[in-house]
Amino acid sequence: MSRVVTQAGPYRALREAHFFERLWNPADGLSPLEKSAAIEMASALVHTQYRGLFYRLGEASDHTAEAEAIVEAAAPVGEQPTAIDIYRSFLAKTAERLGGEIGCDQTPRNIFFIHEILKHFPNARIIVMVRDPRAVMLSQKNKWRRRSLGETGLPRREVVRSWSNYHPLVTSRLWQSAVVAGEHHAHDERVLLVRFEDLLADSEATVRRLAKHIRVSYSPAMLAVSQESSSLATDVPGAVGLRTEMADAWRNHDGLSATEIVMCEQSAATTMLRHGYEIGGGQRSVLCSAGWYCALPLKLGVAAVMNIRQIGNPIVALRRRSGR
Repeated sequence: MSRVVTQAGPYRALREAHFFERLWNPADGLSPLEKSAAIEMASALVHTQYRGLFYRLGEASDHTAEAEAIVEAAAPVGEQPTAIDIYRSFLAKTAERLGGEIGCDQTPRNIFFIHEILKHFPNARIIVMVRDPRAVMLSQKNKWRRRSLGETGLPRREVVRSWSNYHPLVTSRLWQSAVVAGEHHAHDERVLLVRFEDLLADSEATVRRLAKHIRVSYSPAMLAVSQESSSLATDVPGAVGLRTEMADAWRNHDGLSATEIVMCEQSAATTMLRHGYEIGGGQRSVLCSAGWYCALPLKLGVAAVMNIRQIGNPIVALRRRSGR
């Protein structure tokens, strides 16, 4: 999956909040939170916005004052807020701090919680952006190299986490489960599925569709996204605009082997074809395949350890990604 978010009208793009799974699961229910627990949850959300989830700079308690304001606004006087109340108040307060009215949470895993989002936020507008899984694989494979592409302050722990998160089988299966999760809600007028490749091929028309969906007026400024945070190209400070060459980067880049491409295509063929992605039909190397299968336990083990802070209950996380 890929996300392109610009500041549009009353909307303000937030950092990935990682509320679902990390701080709340539907199984947790909606019991009122004690004040201390509510402030702790709000502090975690605010800290993530200022520092990011993985950078571990400072402490969540550094933002107690802002968290208390979020909790105070989350429920009527004399009532205790629920986790969803805290999240709703956090989105509103953070958007306000950034000069807007509506917070846009672009956390990728939200794709597995569309049902809950629409239930608790009936006026929400959701954009599901689908990208060629081979391009996703190339991006994920190179993400650990962001330190050399212009992202300063990236901790070595995050480098290891990014490295462990990539495996051709795991990445392609996750892509498929995420796309299918989005498809389940495609009939809802509040949910819009868009192909990343269409955004690059006909940017203005696609962004006009997106603007109409979220009920804001189109502006050419929406296309002026910063050219940064790519795992394939060096950041260009001050440069704006969509990098159209990213659409076929996986074809023109030597980052993926023929074996990785075939493993992806065989794992996600049906879903790929459903979204207009052609299957190459190449041949995999027996030796390379064996290497990837041998690396799978190591990659899964390291990834489990490195991601435990953001997935909460791993059993629940696996069930969500398997569609259960």
